Amino acid sequence: MVILTYNEEANLQQCLNSVSWATELLIVDSGSQDRTLDIAHKNNVRVLQRCAKPFLISEQRNYAMQFGGLTSDWIFFIDADEIVTPELQQYLQDTLRNTPEDIAGFRLTPKFMFLGKWLRHCQPYPSWHDRLARRDKVCFAGGVWEHFEAAEKVGYIHEPYLHFSVSKGIGDWFAKHERYATNEAYDILDTLGEMASSTTGHQRTIRKRRLRDLSARVWPLRPILRFVAMYFLKRGFLDGLPGFLYCVMMASYEFMTILKVIEYRRRAASLPI
Repeated sequence: MVILTYNEEANLQQCLNSVSWATELLIVDSGSQDRTLDIAHKNNVRVLQRCAKPFLISEQRNYAMQFGGLTSDWIFFIDADEIVTPELQQYLQDTLRNTPEDIAGFRLTPKFMFLGKWLRHCQPYPSWHDRLARRDKVCFAGGVWEHFEAAEKVGYIHEPYLHFSVSKGIGDWFAKHERYATNEAYDILDTLGEMASSTTGHQRTIRKRRLRDLSARVWPLRPILRFVAMYFLKRGFLDGLPGFLYCVMMASYEFMTILKVIEYRRRAASLPI
């Protein structure tokens, strides 16, 4: 099992408690400056540090598989703000005991938690993420939005893990999504043909490419479209106050994205910000 960390002192102990059953555990840290490493050492967890810029989740995970000294045939990837439930632990162990040789990896889905509530409607469920890899058969691609680069056959595990994406506070959430907005703005400009080459490293299916192309072309409307889609079309209002607040936060993230598009366009034209 591999955990990616960066300043995760608020989350790491709870995550480690949920995976204490793992036969092999490795942390790949991106240069934490808080107590993350102390917590890891206290729990006798092996740590590798890789402070790459730009930070790409796919590359951190590939690094773990290539240079992490892992010996297990299967590697499960989890982030520090995520928890493996006892039900998922049992499901994983049962699944891997009976997995055919042609299965190269598995996709899992999280339950997104906010203010003590599962956002059943705001966030798509199931939302499949490539997390369980047969070490010698797959690697990751996609940069920040990572996925298996190629696989002979991929299975699905329906028992969810828990994702506490706002566990380090609202400020941290906005700082993280500011970085995501940077990538998204570059992606929009790349899709619109306003950049010399792609800087985001996305490898997309035809369907996802079409959706992103459409999203790029209506980029000024993205905050409104995001809120309407999440709160009304996906019935986020059924998630109560946490649902409303989260929909507003995601619309704010889209607003950051369009501001960055405007900023980069003006910089390219040597205009003041």
